[in-house]
Amino acid sequence: MKILILTAQKHIYSNVVMNRLIHSSFLKRHQVMLLEETALIPGYRWAAALRRYLKISGFRYVFVQACKQYIFRFRQFIDRILKQYKSPYFPYTHSVQRNWSRQAIKALNSPDIVKMIQNYQPDMILSIFSRDIIPRSIFSIPKYGCVNLHPGLLPFYRGVSPTFWCLANRETHAGVTLHHVDAKIDRGAIVSHRSIKVTRQGTEHGLYLVCSWMGADLISKFVFAADIDKDTVLEKPITDTQGQYYSLPDKKSVARFRKNGHCFFKLWEFIHPARLIQQLRHDYSNKLRLPDFNR
Repeated sequence: MKILILTAQKHIYSNVVMNRLIHSSFLKRHQVMLLEETALIPGYRWAAALRRYLKISGFRYVFVQACKQYIFRFRQFIDRILKQYKSPYFPYTHSVQRNWSRQAIKALNSPDIVKMIQNYQPDMILSIFSRDIIPRSIFSIPKYGCVNLHPGLLPFYRGVSPTFWCLANRETHAGVTLHHVDAKIDRGAIVSHRSIKVTRQGTEHGLYLVCSWMGADLISKFVFAADIDKDTVLEKPITDTQGQYYSLPDKKSVARFRKNGHCFFKLWEFIHPARLIQQLRHDYSNKLRLPDFNR
């Protein structure tokens, strides 16, 4: 089966999902093309995207997110040198199968990229935290579906940064959803989802990590079902029109997030990946199958 994976380059949580999928045996049986988006915000140059973030979310939010990104890249460097394959931050690009086709792209809807995908004729498309909106000319190609991994419970938390909005809104549960892609954003039929109880001591980073681990399991089950029983993928999943669409966090919501006692990340979550996994095991032991970092 031909599988096309759409993801974002140097994305912390895409890295977590991709690591889990690559280390699973089921993808080795398939022909895979991997397209990595490089744009911070699709359709914007880097400077324009940064100005948009600063205007909407404020300096503090942008600064914290930038710090998290650079700490992540440094942690990736350490894990690669020390060969810490079990670390959630190990760069998946160093584990990609040699027979995979891998390419960085600026825009998914450019004529050249659309034509390349049409020529590839994938049987299935997996969108893993892709930032770009997938056009109909692409999501209508695969006969077994184009599915998107969304780090929130649909249909209630559609749009951007659902983990942030769950914490800002003081929700008791968050989650991750695998759904079909259609013309409306995060409106496609739901394939599967997992609910996660929000812990008071948890960070947004920890919650997003848990969503990523669970999301990899949802993708694995979806691809496995398509591989052994194609009819399973073609069944009509649950649909719902409720919920709300969320955009980028604004300054007021960031202040509310902090007032609720939450933080975006803690430095030790990057310095001690083994301790992080141990903590996540403790908080989500009934829901999450985590690797043994020390093995």
